[in-house]
Amino acid sequence: MGALTSSACALSKEEWEVCFREKLSTPNQKSNISMYAPYTGKVDDGSLMKPIEVEEVEIAIKWIDEHSATGADGLKLKDIRSIHEEEETPLPCLFSLWLKSSTISESLKKGRTVLIHKCEDKDCLKSIDNWRPITIGPMLL
Repeated sequence: MGALTSSACALSKEEWEVCFREKLSTPNQKSNISMYAPYTGKVDDGSLMKPIEVEEVEIAIKWIDEHSATGADGLKLKDIRSIHEEEETPLPCLFSLWLKSSTISESLKKGRTVLIHKCEDKDCLKSIDNWRPITIGPMLL
């Protein structure tokens, strides 16, 4: 974000952890669920839980930004493409398994969070409100 010499947050880890835990665990009182379609009483015909197709994985991979950061697992976009390009790609089966079992490995639930500054002024950066957390999750997800 510009000419700031150090992008390290001078606030203590404990200070920003308490602040963001409070902000992120409080329900949004301004949310308005009326904009979503109302429940009509119809039951899902199973299409949401059908197995993931190879083509769906290909589309998802194409939408991943080339410059996306790697997550804690270290997988890069080129690694995922390489896995998917195998003759019998395991990715659709893997994703279908996760969907059907409602289970994802604990290692894939790990991410790293960094603070990004919202302004350049060093005095401004003394306020926790001028930082925003960005969490980088595993590329495979």
